[in-house]
Amino acid sequence: MSLRLALTFTLLTAACGPNSPPEILRVTQQEAFVGAPFELTLKAADPDGDTIHWTYHAPTLNLKGRARLISLGNEARFSWTPIAPDVGDHVVDFVASDGETEDREAAAIRVKASTTSKTAPVFVRPLGEGTTLDLSKAKCIKQEVEVEDPDTPQVAFRLNPGASGASLKSTGAHRALLQWCPTSAQAAKQRHLLGLVADDNDNPPVTKNFTILLSSSSTSKDCKTTSDCPAGKVCGAMGCVAAACTPKDSNGDKLYWEQGTCPTGHFCPAAGPKPSPSACALQCKKSSECRATEVCKVLDTRGGCARPGKKTVGQSCTSYTDCAGIAMCLPWIGGYCSISDCSSSGGFSGKCPTGSVCVPVADKRFTSLGKHWICLQSCTSDSGCRTGHKYKCVSVKDDRSKSVKVCK
Repeated sequence: MSLRLALTFTLLTAACGPNSPPEILRVTQQEAFVGAPFELTLKAADPDGDTIHWTYHAPTLNLKGRARLISLGNEARFSWTPIAPDVGDHVVDFVASDGETEDREAAAIRVKASTTSKTAPVFVRPLGEGTTLDLSKAKCIKQEVEVEDPDTPQVAFRLNPGASGASLKSTGAHRALLQWCPTSAQAAKQRHLLGLVADDNDNPPVTKNFTILLSSSSTSKDCKTTSDCPAGKVCGAMGCVAAACTPKDSNGDKLYWEQGTCPTGHFCPAAGPKPSPSACALQCKKSSECRATEVCKVLDTRGGCARPGKKTVGQSCTSYTDCAGIAMCLPWIGGYCSISDCSSSGGFSGKCPTGSVCVPVADKRFTSLGKHWICLQSCTSDSGCRTGHKYKCVSVKDDRSKSVKVCK
């Protein structure tokens, strides 16, 4: 059992390669006009802070000597003036490379014969498809928005989709100001897509997708790790943030739970037999990595810091914090306190407590073994089990293939 868990942690660590590729912000459908200069600003983020080099390929356009791509670090500016043969739909492939890895983005560009469009609003600011907010330097973002619409005296602005707390308010006939101060919960998610909508009340509303990437170039001063935060909070990009989260069954196995809004190095375990509000748990391998009031529980197959409870193996539970020591709360009927990855010879979680035995149960998630080893309550008859929850004293084989009786 110890070897299997150690391999799991090794694979998880190995998955995080030494270099992360850059990521280009999505480019929406573009329009260009014959005889009118066209310019597209591209933006990419590299988690490692590597220098980004830009290239492009336009298979359906002959742009030799007519187009320019200027690299500006994490941004690039692509420009050309379309001519009559360019009329039609085209795809230009942009590549951002950090020297080892790369990301590609295909930009759809429709070239029209007319030199301008004077009916619907055209966004002129922001030119790019997004921006990055470094939460270690600023807590809010302010972005000026402007459209051109010669035949409309006043354009209305709104957000769709938006983000809680974000606003896009008019500051002039064709101008507006986007403002947003992410909450602690929002800061736990890196990417946020907003839709900047301009409506002239004569044509269908025009939407410009604008992506905001939240980052933190340095750890916030009020915490370095979750152990620096008070109970109920964990260390995230904005410092100590609320630990509240809602677990989601991402793969339908009703046992392994995870949720993406927890800060890096944390996960959202199942609170009990039902997917109810939980708290982000710091990943751990030993209790010394946790707060003084917590232990490193084996929450299914992953170690997580949590407060120990008082209920022993086999007793009912509604939260993993109900169970004593490193025990978790199985999502069985009424909840069932148990210890994951046990072994009679020691194993990752050690031997099962007195009054319980280590039993392999069928679990198709483990494709090679098809089993999962957990501690179950020992018994001699049904009366020793929670018959109200329909548990019975049944005969099974323990991890040494010895016949034992457990409440199941």
